[in-house]
Amino acid sequence: MAHIADRLYEKKWGLSITYSYPRVKTEGEKWNDTVKRFDVPKFAKTLSEMGVGYILWAVIHNSEHMNVPNATYDKIAGTMPGEICSTRDIVSELYEELSKYGIDIYLYFPANGPRVESEITRKLGFFYDYAEVYTLEGNKPLPEGRLNDEYTARWSSVLSEIAKRYAGKVRGYWIDNCSVLLGFDQGKMKPFYDAVKTADPNAIITFNKGVAPELRKWYEKEDYTAGEFNEFEYIPNGRFTDGLQNHVFGPMGSKWGKADARYSREYMLDYIRKVNAKGAAVTVNVKIYADGSLEDVQKASLMLKDL
Repeated sequence: MAHIADRLYEKKWGLSITYSYPRVKTEGEKWNDTVKRFDVPKFAKTLSEMGVGYILWAVIHNSEHMNVPNATYDKIAGTMPGEICSTRDIVSELYEELSKYGIDIYLYFPANGPRVESEITRKLGFFYDYAEVYTLEGNKPLPEGRLNDEYTARWSSVLSEIAKRYAGKVRGYWIDNCSVLLGFDQGKMKPFYDAVKTADPNAIITFNKGVAPELRKWYEKEDYTAGEFNEFEYIPNGRFTDGLQNHVFGPMGSKWGKADARYSREYMLDYIRKVNAKGAAVTVNVKIYADGSLEDVQKASLMLKDL
């Protein structure tokens, strides 16, 4: 029987690409100009040589800056195109190039927003500092009511524009930072689910609650497991968890976004084969540079065309 996430399962493995400000920005260069330097054809060719099945592309991550155009976000923020949102539609360009090699695109989007304190996040209506949540005394939730419906309506409207633009181009979404410590529950996740599914019912979606010792279901209507781990060791018991397509997601580096390679090519071949044999897909977070090039040592460990 067909499952909505069959395509993810069939593609076996992919790369998580966090092309974000300030991670790839050159000092003194405007963000819009940085995004323009990304070499899409070269990037696509590299992924094809590696045997990558799909990418999970972060449109925004831990900053106000987005690497795609978004008029809804600009209107909320009071900014002009090119200030915080790029004028280049890099996702559409990636779609055109990656499609030539049969490589799919999924998008990463943080439900908690830019995660920096600024005039823009005050306009959005939600900001938090990790120190407020993850304290020395243990994890403590933010004050009741801090995460509000006005914020989720505004921020999910930004996602709605993205989902409408890329309907039929991207295969799905990975929605991050939906922790109960921030106030997320079924009702607070629903606007993000609706934003995606209204635009593209065929797009699959998952909601990340955080790192866990095993795969799990969080949002009642999600399609696959978020599967965040800090290492590549976990092997699923089978293809599904509570009806969700199983999916494992972790960093190649010693930490997320780092440029080193914790695992050899032999290890990754063996690990991904074992996970695939159980019916699950594997996403590997790697370091990316402004021009779209990957770190050589990580690329060497992920030359997996023979998977």
